[in-house]
Amino acid sequence: MKRTTNNLIPCTTHRAIIVFVCTCILFFSAQKVLHSEWNYHTITHDGMIRECSVFLPENYQPNMPAVLTLHGRTETFNWYRNYSMQHYVADTAGFILVYPYGYMKEWNTEHLPGLPDVDDVGFISDLIDTLHATYNFDLSRLYCCGFSAGAFMTNKLAGELGHRFAAAASVAGGLTDIALDWEPIGSFPILLIHGTDDITVPYGGWNLIWPVENTVNFWAQYNNCLSPPDNVSLPDIDPSDGCTVEKISYTNCSDDASVIFYKVINGGHSWPGTPSNLTWDWEGNRNMDMNASVEILNFFKKYENSFVNIDFGKEEKTPNQFALHQNYPNPFNPSTTINFNLPRSSEVTLTIYIH
Repeated sequence: MKRTTNNLIPCTTHRAIIVFVCTCILFFSAQKVLHSEWNYHTITHDGMIRECSVFLPENYQPNMPAVLTLHGRTETFNWYRNYSMQHYVADTAGFILVYPYGYMKEWNTEHLPGLPDVDDVGFISDLIDTLHATYNFDLSRLYCCGFSAGAFMTNKLAGELGHRFAAAASVAGGLTDIALDWEPIGSFPILLIHGTDDITVPYGGWNLIWPVENTVNFWAQYNNCLSPPDNVSLPDIDPSDGCTVEKISYTNCSDDASVIFYKVINGGHSWPGTPSNLTWDWEGNRNMDMNASVEILNFFKKYENSFVNIDFGKEEKTPNQFALHQNYPNPFNPSTTINFNLPRSSEVTLTIYIH
């Protein structure tokens, strides 16, 4: 897919690229790659220790595609992993999975109170740079998906950090009015899954949460998709699950950036197709006619990101004070980038201490 933009905004942040012949670690702590299934990492972002786990498929090698997958509110990594069971599909399909941890099990999605000072978008961007230095995944085949609050965060990343991802998928989440402030940089493929009987994230919307169909329409308009969409009912493979699926496809869109919506009729707040026995009182019907993990990875395989070599800076006012930012990637070998702000033009000496 070709994704283009005509509204690049120059960044006022200065950069210094430091090259060494050795591997250095600056304010970063992580385990070495163990070439096993799971690895745990921490990074420091905005003075906070942030965590993630990485799943490597059995055939792991450099330049593989990677998916960031985001847990729901108050969920632990282990619970989300064992509930969605995405790693079984990723292992067969040849995808690296990155499981970022929300700060205190939350995401700053702006649809719920609790984390107004946590920069999750910046954390995810730094995490991409850091993990790429370790695993060398294909930046043009980097994707994002999430469940519940993680789906809200996925939508937010698509709108505010979309130039770093080739496509995204949202399960049981959506949009709020923050989307009205986004300025499109180009088309963006997205897949959405939502149950009509979801009582946690109601299909018809609630408070700050948009109705699901408004979210679908937003992305269809964002991608300049032509109406009407194609509608097809999936086979009711498991009548005992209490729900069926209607697939609504917008495929006539700019740059072939389709919007696919799986409307789970009578479906609850759930991840379709997972055989996990984990559940909760308000999950509702879990559809077993489709496997969300399979559909998501098959959708991702269609897209590559043509923006990977473009520097998207945000419009900034002239800084009023000096600021030195975290380097990225970190750890690194042989080079890293350090951003800093200056209130006025001047000569700068940057001294690096290695220990």
